[in-house]
Amino acid sequence: MVSARVRSWPTLASSSRAWSSGTGGLAVCEEEAGLYRFPGSVHRRGGGGGPAVRHGAGRGCREFTGTWVVGGRWYSTYLSRKLRRSSEAAGEEDGPRGEGEMVVRGLRVSLIGAPNAGKSLLTNVLLGRKVTAVSSKVNTTTSQTFGVLTEAAGGEGAKVETRLMIFDTPGVVDHKHYRNTKQRERVSDAYATAALCDALVFVVDAERQIRKPDPRVERLIIEYRKEVESFSGGREGGEPAAMPKSLLAMNKVDLVRGGDKTDLLELARSLNDLGSFDQVFMVSSLKRTGTDDLLDYLKSISAPLKPGKQGNWSSAMGESESSHNYETFAVELVKEQVYRRLNGEIPYVLRINPVSCKFLRDGSLRIEQDLLVNHIKKKKIVVGKRGQAIGQIGCRARAQLERQLEMKVHLILNVKVKKQE
Repeated sequence: MVSARVRSWPTLASSSRAWSSGTGGLAVCEEEAGLYRFPGSVHRRGGGGGPAVRHGAGRGCREFTGTWVVGGRWYSTYLSRKLRRSSEAAGEEDGPRGEGEMVVRGLRVSLIGAPNAGKSLLTNVLLGRKVTAVSSKVNTTTSQTFGVLTEAAGGEGAKVETRLMIFDTPGVVDHKHYRNTKQRERVSDAYATAALCDALVFVVDAERQIRKPDPRVERLIIEYRKEVESFSGGREGGEPAAMPKSLLAMNKVDLVRGGDKTDLLELARSLNDLGSFDQVFMVSSLKRTGTDDLLDYLKSISAPLKPGKQGNWSSAMGESESSHNYETFAVELVKEQVYRRLNGEIPYVLRINPVSCKFLRDGSLRIEQDLLVNHIKKKKIVVGKRGQAIGQIGCRARAQLERQLEMKVHLILNVKVKKQE
């Protein structure tokens, strides 16, 4: 086995094996996707009696590896089991509440859409923190990731706590464009997630659809209801599940310029005619515009949870805040930097294996990972000249980890060539 080792320590002195240390030497990328929220929003209604078209200035993994087959469909065993358990904990009752009693409302939301539509960044923006990797490359998201947003409101009387469980899913394509079995399973898992949620947000890259209309996106919008309904039969008890409330998010509207604004509204109307959405939102995940309106609407359609079972609703997924623990969250952030720094097929064939994750006596967190490739030439590309490539990956991933976790992090990345079986 051939290996190269890079250390990214906040205070490690420069040495022949230290490709990055602190913020010295290599520049630390300060770009952060989906972390900050800015107040204020405006909205307007579209004419013609159609759905509300909203636009505004808004706020800013567990790996699902196991699958099982029912009626020719692929389901994530982890996702299906946990979501069904949380379904039993959720209810529709909204009885009278005593003074000062907490009213808990909940909503499970799934973001679906074609690859590279901006689902992952929109997930991070809605949650107000990073839970999923974001890059400009197609198919960065390969498994479902979720985060829970909890907000409390109310004065001296009854207090209301709203919990939104938001799922980011892999990009979906129609049956004619499956490249392999793995992509078929990812698409099936995305639709299975949507079927088990209370609301579905279909995300479309509006700028790309205006500039170069893609008939595949239109076919997805036509067929998504049928796909979701085909998975809803998987609920326990055999009872037919109601179709989740469907929303259309026209993403990347900040890239639409000048005279194309009229085309944007026309595109919204045409896509709504195809998909019969309950609401249409104009958003820009990058600029944090329109996301406030989308988030407020999701809160407004949340349903009260049964008394005594509020805790089970969010904790049924195994984590109260997201699908990640420290170890898997570090994998997600390293994966993001791999996709941003490396090109070609390497990000898709590189595998990240967690080695260890433990707290040190000084309270800092030590994380070690193996980055596995299948050829010595690819290993040299990942390492880069004098360790520059892997150094930048480690430095930027560690900086994000420290910013997100608010603690000192020691990140050790080992680049290895896995043995041929």
